[in-house]
Amino acid sequence: MSPIPFQQYSYYLLPTNELPQTQGDQGRKVWIVIQAADNKPENLDLLRRIFTAIKLDLDKDACLIFAPKDFVLTRISTPPRDKIMLVFGLKPLNLGLNLKYNPYRASVLGQVTYLFSESLAVVASRQESKKQLWTALQNLFLSE
Repeated sequence: MSPIPFQQYSYYLLPTNELPQTQGDQGRKVWIVIQAADNKPENLDLLRRIFTAIKLDLDKDACLIFAPKDFVLTRISTPPRDKIMLVFGLKPLNLGLNLKYNPYRASVLGQVTYLFSESLAVVASRQESKKQLWTALQNLFLSE
């Protein structure tokens, strides 16, 4: 059997996932992940109000990640360590995480504390979601 010349091998382009748009330094302690489609002024205003309530500044203390469809956390250049990751409108599997979770309850995986919530639009429109989110954020940031 004669070898096949290299030029005759079939080759295929592998699909690549879109990199997320980010706002803020990835070295910050708090990462906020929202769906790219939710990158709207009213949602960012809600995040600013939330951060003010927990005595943080969104622009100085957080890295915003606008996740495209099928976003995987390992696509970010800096691996998350010693972080608090607030995730709005996405589930762990959407981020490539094998993590059992309950919404509005902090889960720790490795050196990262995750808090999963409904989307910002749902939080803005449902009083019960606001209460659950506020309680969870108080436990994470204000219980010292």
